[in-house]
Amino acid sequence: MLPANDAGFNYVVGREREQRELLALLGQNDPVTSCIVLTGPSGCGKSVLLSSTFTQLQRLYGQKWILVSCLEGCCSPTHSISANVSSKLLFELIIHSVVSKYIPQSTKTAYRCDGSAAFVEILSDLLRTMKKADPISSVSLVLVLDQAEKLRDSDPLLLPLLVRLGSLVQDNLDLIDNRIDARLVTLLITRSPWEKFSSGTFHLEPVVFAMSSYSRDQMTQILLSLRPPEASELRFNRFVDLLLTVCFPVCRSAGEIIHLMQVNWPAFEEPVVKGLVGPDDEWGQWKLAQPTLKRSLATLYLRPQTSSTSCADGEGIIPATTLELPYFSRFMLIASFLASYNPREADKKFLVKVSKCASIYPPLPF
Repeated sequence: MLPANDAGFNYVVGREREQRELLALLGQNDPVTSCIVLTGPSGCGKSVLLSSTFTQLQRLYGQKWILVSCLEGCCSPTHSISANVSSKLLFELIIHSVVSKYIPQSTKTAYRCDGSAAFVEILSDLLRTMKKADPISSVSLVLVLDQAEKLRDSDPLLLPLLVRLGSLVQDNLDLIDNRIDARLVTLLITRSPWEKFSSGTFHLEPVVFAMSSYSRDQMTQILLSLRPPEASELRFNRFVDLLLTVCFPVCRSAGEIIHLMQVNWPAFEEPVVKGLVGPDDEWGQWKLAQPTLKRSLATLYLRPQTSSTSCADGEGIIPATTLELPYFSRFMLIASFLASYNPREADKKFLVKVSKCASIYPPLPF
């Protein structure tokens, strides 16, 4: 159910309807389902929506939740010694997050998970411990798994287990003591549609909560809410309209458009501050800010950061540009650096196949 009133609950700008629907699924420590899948393209506000919702639910109703990245806890079975290694890493990461956040006084420093059965039993014990600490109210724990698309490359039995984890833990608690009022919910965050995960063969299908990209009206509302305090409301509204006219057809990511706003607003406002154009001269402001906006569009998603450092002799300024590499490109760069220390004579030894090809001969005549 929804909060009794909206007093004290701040909704995310541009995502009020989606946040109300998410609250209807989660409720006040009384979730409707045991598994929720939140899908949507990159930059549509999934992380902001969940962070704001759970932070306020924790403050108002004591909702317990943890955030675990599947990028840290999952690896492909082909890259591990066995398929169970991938599941074990994620299981121990989840248990460690729950213990460190909600049971810090636990005397047991390390939990060992040898399989899915042990993982379900340990989670049941942790919920019982949290229930003993708060016997009056019901206990609801939400496991938020970010970048859930990594689960597709992991152990094939891991994803069905996480989808049914809430019901498995509930069944285990009922066997121990059916009076324990504790629930567990799994929430998967992914950029891929749920159809790429499942073909409808799961024993328990989750509730799929799909989010679309921001519309222009929603993006305008977000940018206007970030207006600097010293900025003129009329000029800033004009700047936002011009920015979205140029950038919105090629980019729907909220983070990138907000970054473009922060970069280009000083260039749009500088001519007015210096007196080069009048405050109402929209065309003059646009003409002077156009070169900066074009450079920003040329480096879209790259976010080059420029800083000024003085020369050693104090004569002039040298602009320094740094570019952040993608995550996996860093490993490629490190591997290339390490491989550069191998002598050229060793390339043939390491890279060339030495063994001969097996020859298959036809049957010999009698």
